[in-house]
Amino acid sequence: KLMSDLAETNKITPCGEAGEYHTLVTDGPIFKKEMAVVKAAKILRDNHWFLDIESCEYRDKRGLY
Repeated sequence: KLMSDLAETNKITPCGEAGEYHTLVTDGPIFKKEMAVVKAAKILRDNHWFLDIESCEYRDKRGLY
């Protein structure tokens, strides 16, 4: 459904160009530690939203993997 919705806009490509969505991976099975965002601020700048990460911690895994 998402892919068809994006195609209908004729403005955003499936890889995000013109929509500029990005991802930050903070944990996963290949990482030795997890990254926890401690302090962040949502910022609206030039009609685009950003998450400015002010501080983070690298924590030992909790045995979830």
